[in-house]
Amino acid sequence: MDRAKQSVAAGLKDPASTQFRDVRVVSHADGSLVCGELNSKNSYGGYAGFVYFIANASQGEIDRGGLGMTPAFIKVCGMR
Repeated sequence: MDRAKQSVAAGLKDPASTQFRDVRVVSHADGSLVCGELNSKNSYGGYAGFVYFIANASQGEIDRGGLGMTPAFIKVCGMR
């Protein structure tokens, strides 16, 4: 899980500022995936707000949604 979080954060504007919540591992046909929400600072130095993400430990981010749940998040991670 830590490797997936590091991979996801590395692709953001300010990786060190990334906050995670509701992170969990789910089983999927392609293996175990990491689902959760993240928030990180934008170019102006302010936090942009939490968005959903899906990642796997070896390849990093697969999908990152906007303000609502993305179809991939709903399908793979389920509704909460």
